[in-house]
Amino acid sequence: MKSRITSFVLALVCALAAFAAEPATFNVATYNLRLLNDGDAAQGDGWEQRHPYVAQLIHASSG
Repeated sequence: MKSRITSFVLALVCALAAFAAEPATFNVATYNLRLLNDGDAAQGDGWEQRHPYVAQLIHASSG
């Protein structure tokens, strides 16, 4: 009986500690990465022009 009460109190303390802790935070980012398209490249908006900016954005948001 004493073992059950001790286990219950320990579980209660752990549960209360979990609720008292600050919630975890995380960032979510989505990227609309298009495929390599010759039409985009002809207009000056091809992947070769876009990829440095996309890489910089991903790198900046991951830190």
